[in-house]
Amino acid sequence: LGSVIRSYEDETSNPDLLKRDKIEYYLAAKAGQLLSSQVASEANLPINESIIDIDGNIYATVVIGSQVWMAENLKAERYNNGDLLGMAINNATWSSSYFPAYSYYDNDETYNLKYGKLYNWWAVADSRNICPSGWHIPSDSDFNTLITFLGGPEIAVDKLKSSDLWLNGG
Repeated sequence: LGSVIRSYEDETSNPDLLKRDKIEYYLAAKAGQLLSSQVASEANLPINESIIDIDGNIYATVVIGSQVWMAENLKAERYNNGDLLGMAINNATWSSSYFPAYSYYDNDETYNLKYGKLYNWWAVADSRNICPSGWHIPSDSDFNTLITFLGGPEIAVDKLKSSDLWLNGG
């Protein structure tokens, strides 16, 4: 998982955002978040504030309905209290780990800049929080709010998938 979300305090503060139902939100289907701030910019999505994690990684954010989502995948290697996460260095370590860990797509660190890290359940569920301060891993309720805003599951699935990172356009 790499999705991170913060609730948008006043969903009526910008009525134009609530009317943008025709915009295709290029979100990663597996993670439920925007793939990059460049994609968000190309889709004319409103980029909000930037946030910084404990490791100094900077992330753009985007408003979708009443929610604010990170516009890229998480890259943190430490929890908010400074504790380091373990790293699963190969598939065997990843599949047998029962401790908080991260890895990279295809175990290749060069994917970190574009795609961020992959985190196992123990890392995501840990109370030390891998998300930037004030942010959290989205709950089922958060995803349901997003899906409802985008028009329901049948419509949201097309709006949430990337159009450029899948074979044959998705």
